Amino acid sequence: MWKIELSRESLKQLQKTPVQRVRQIIKSLQDSSASDNPYFHKQVKHLTGDLAGLSRLRVGSYRVILRFVKDRQTINVISILPRGNAY
Repeated sequence: MWKIELSRESLKQLQKTPVQRVRQIIKSLQDSSASDNPYFHKQVKHLTGDLAGLSRLRVGSYRVILRFVKDRQTINVISILPRGNAY
């Protein structure tokens, strides 16, 4: 199981998010961290261009921007934003 670390910014964004959506985000993060390799989770897409090296997890109309640290088996949550503001 991979460890999940939330950035200070993502915690602030989570507090502004509706409670039901927060539950969905937490469940999606837990589901992906429980897999052997969350890097290949079905809702994870790897970003390119200026955001190369990051990935996004789709949760309804929200996007969770992630960084995978394979050697520490850690998922760093960088930001949690509505789709229109995520990129």
